[in-house]
Amino acid sequence: MKTGSDWLRGCRITNLSPLGEQVADLLGDLFVGLYHLEGAEKVDWSNTHHIEVRVAYKEWATVDSNLLTKLVFLAHDRCLRVSISPRSAHAQTLLFHQRQRDGSNWERHPTIEQALAHYREFYPIESEATQ
Repeated sequence: MKTGSDWLRGCRITNLSPLGEQVADLLGDLFVGLYHLEGAEKVDWSNTHHIEVRVAYKEWATVDSNLLTKLVFLAHDRCLRVSISPRSAHAQTLLFHQRQRDGSNWERHPTIEQALAHYREFYPIESEATQ
C-alpha cells in the first residue's frame, strides 16, 4: 500500500502529478503514514517541476531519531533530489525535484550504493585505511 498517495486520494485530493505521487509516497514511508505530516492536504501535489512541503520537526538525526538517514535513503531509492531549508526556529521546508540516474550533475541522482562508493573513495573507513 502506498502510505502517501493513497491517503491523499482518500482525502479526495486527486490532482497528483507523477512527482507529487512519488513525494507523497516517500513522505508516507518517512513518517509512517502521510497523515502524521501536519498540513499535507495543503501541499500543491500537482506541480510537475517541484514539490515543496513544510515540516515542523525539531530534530533531524542519523541514528536514534533517524529521520535524516531515512530521508536520504528514500530519496536515493526514488531518484529524488531533496533539500532542507530553515523556515523558522522549529520548521523546515523540504523541496523535492525529480532526477534521473544518468546525465549531467544537475540531472542525475545516484543510487545510495553509488553515492557511498563515491564517498568512500575520498573518506575510507579508518580501520580499512590502516590495514
